[in-house]
Amino acid sequence: MVANNRQLQRCGKRLPRYCDINNDRKISMTEWFSCLNAQRSAT
Repeated sequence: MVANNRQLQRCGKRLPRYCDINNDRKISMTEWFSCLNAQRSAT
């Protein structure tokens, strides 16, 4: 899906820069939720 959409590709390239809080080059679930300003569901 992302590979087929050029606008999403550009946006996706920047995600690690903004979402990888501890700079370990991996985005944990906590970092994802923090970056997306979302909350984990109870299920």
